[in-house]
Amino acid sequence: TSIDYSNFSGIRTYGGVWLTNNESVGLEGSFFFLPKKNAGTPALAGSSLYPVLARPFFNTAIDQQNSRVLTKPGQFLGSVTTTSGLELWGAEIGPVWRIHDNGHWTCDAITAFKFVSLTESLDINDVANTLGGGVSVLQGRAYASPSKLEVSDQYKVFNQFFGATLGLRSNLHWEAFTWSV
Repeated sequence: TSIDYSNFSGIRTYGGVWLTNNESVGLEGSFFFLPKKNAGTPALAGSSLYPVLARPFFNTAIDQQNSRVLTKPGQFLGSVTTTSGLELWGAEIGPVWRIHDNGHWTCDAITAFKFVSLTESLDINDVANTLGGGVSVLQGRAYASPSKLEVSDQYKVFNQFFGATLGLRSNLHWEAFTWSV
């Protein structure tokens, strides 16, 4: 199963100001933000199509792969759901030096400090109800019916980028048009 965030909508602003009267030194900045978007999968429950539903995991007590049975006819009835979140934003600020201006063509030296932050999360929740013939085992302890075991795993990751921009920008102005490189 995959998690689809579809399209993102956000905001981006960009601005600057000349610090000198002859427009030779300025300050520019930009900011963008894609607000947190959540997505998930519908609950996957046991049915005639999925008579046995199990969730795999790595059992550190025995140092092996294992699985937790959530649904099995006559023993367990359960389900599993996933939810994830994603948020992205960043900012940049730095000075600009105008190194050439003849009225139609300008060339600027630019440098800036840049920051980008990405936050992702994943929640996996499962539940198993023990029916008349089942026994649930969790961390070596047995639970006879009727019992209900819920397991939740939560993962959250923060990625941050700190960097710099260094470059040249050239603009060609002709009547109402501007071409930038």
